[in-house]
Amino acid sequence: MRELRNLERRLARLERKASTPVRKAADKVLKAMEEMERELEKMPSFKGTDPYYQELADEWYFLSTHVEEKIKHIAKAY
Repeated sequence: MRELRNLERRLARLERKASTPVRKAADKVLKAMEEMERELEKMPSFKGTDPYYQELADEWYFLSTHVEEKIKHIAKAY
């Protein structure tokens, strides 16, 4: 039983050390997504009326929202 508690404490210490890089990586991904969105929105076709580009825009906003939520959820866990 004592060995298990020691192992759990060691694991908790290791996870705390690893958490900072996980959060930093999550922040980098979110910033890259924001940058990509800014660049996409500069493109006239992205905001145009062409059905192809409208679909791309819809896909981007759906995907980015979903991915952002998941990344924040995972980062919060660590």
